[in-house]
Amino acid sequence: MEWWWLVVTAVLWLIGFGILLTGLRLTKENHEKKGVIEHSAAFPSFGNFSLLGFIFDIVSSLIYGVIMKYSPWWLAKTFLILLACLFFYWGFLAITKLI
Repeated sequence: MEWWWLVVTAVLWLIGFGILLTGLRLTKENHEKKGVIEHSAAFPSFGNFSLLGFIFDIVSSLIYGVIMKYSPWWLAKTFLILLACLFFYWGFLAITKLI
């Protein structure tokens, strides 16, 4: 069952890399042009294919969109970079679980 932690690490680092790229591409002009729904569309879907999963996806993506839209661009960029660091850290913890 050791290989499972390697898969978890790869998934976490892939998500972290995507979030990091989004955070590094965010500029003041990009941030001001986007609306709540456009920010929400960038949020990854973590729910399953049940009604509760769909409700969770909708609510969490709208909360993410509101946070991203109504925060200053530099705070949104910092939030995304810190979130990416968190995913990289979780991947590192999964690797240490492997050892």
